[in-house]
Amino acid sequence: MSLVEVDRSAILASTPAAYQIRAATVDDAAALLALYNRHCQHYTSSFERSLELQTYHLQYARNPTMVALSGQGQIVGYLRYGQEDDVHVGREIAADNWDALHALLHYHASVFEHDKAPNSLQYLLPLDSPMAHWMIDTLEVPDTSHWDSPALEWGVRGTIYHHRFAGWMARLTDLHLLMRSILPELQARWRRSLAQWTGDIALTVAGETCTLQVAGDDVQIVATPTASTAHLELTPQAVVQLVFGYRALSRLTNLAHLSDDTSSALSILFPTGHTWIPASDWF
Repeated sequence: MSLVEVDRSAILASTPAAYQIRAATVDDAAALLALYNRHCQHYTSSFERSLELQTYHLQYARNPTMVALSGQGQIVGYLRYGQEDDVHVGREIAADNWDALHALLHYHASVFEHDKAPNSLQYLLPLDSPMAHWMIDTLEVPDTSHWDSPALEWGVRGTIYHHRFAGWMARLTDLHLLMRSILPELQARWRRSLAQWTGDIALTVAGETCTLQVAGDDVQIVATPTASTAHLELTPQAVVQLVFGYRALSRLTNLAHLSDDTSSALSILFPTGHTWIPASDWF
């Protein structure tokens, strides 16, 4: 899990653009679903969400959901924050531009009674998300006279929570089924890379082998390896971390026997840092 913590005074230091903020209703489900898909769906472990599920989230939500409306009345952002002791936590936030995001942050920073206002607000976000970057690039603490060491102070800071093996309770049951399931994503990654390498890579996990054939701009699964196939053996635990991008392949096994081109191809097919689960998908 990762979160972005923002000094509340930095949010309130400037006036947001004229975006209307109001409570979401079930009639907003389609617009919120579109925002969710734009900002969350490209992360591994986000869920395929239907309009019915989005409507359910709004109809029975325990946490307040606010939306930001542009001057044309379009919903361009939403914020779902906690209750009681967690009001300062933005459990899920999505915005198409900085002005909409700032309006949502400003609203959130203003919901507290003066004597109960926290010094900072927290937002569950990937640290590499555009919204995190907008906050870092734009927000500034107005009064730094109390800072002892500026290098150790902050207006925005990111935190990542780690657990051994990422705390995942995932187990590989069928390597071939797994590889067939993720093949469309592997193909998309390879095509986006514009790489043109050709070769076969056989992955062996717990005695089961699946061979990927890379040819030009395409990736397929083939029945059997050939004499020239590169071979790589992984533990079941390692392949789960590889698929979800928690560790680079070079940290999971020895790649010294592979050619540089093969190692590069594997790094394209199995990149790191692409997994994140929005709070509304927690289970």
